[in-house]
Amino acid sequence: MGRTTFNDMPFLPNREVYVLASRPVCPIRAAKYHEGKLSVISDIDLLPKDCIVAGGGKVYEALLPHCRELFISIIKKVVDGDVEMPAYAHFFTSSELIHDDEERSVIKYSK
Repeated sequence: MGRTTFNDMPFLPNREVYVLASRPVCPIRAAKYHEGKLSVISDIDLLPKDCIVAGGGKVYEALLPHCRELFISIIKKVVDGDVEMPAYAHFFTSSELIHDDEERSVIKYSK
């Protein structure tokens, strides 16, 4: 995830978190993670090949071309926000609706 997303997220126990950042991550926030559970990196080639991308917008833009799968949740209400998901469908060859109810739809895109 990106630095801003990391700073806005709640603590994620029992997960190895990689933060892509061009600036340092807040040390107080980072201190919540046990040694070895948080890595701040600036090169996407250092990420594990099998990981989950958790935003923000710049991180999605950089990593979408490298993703094998993408799960998109479409929330069926108006929400405030200042970042939009970059174009993604052209990176994938198939899509499948895997969930649909009154509140949200989930679509799985695959290569």
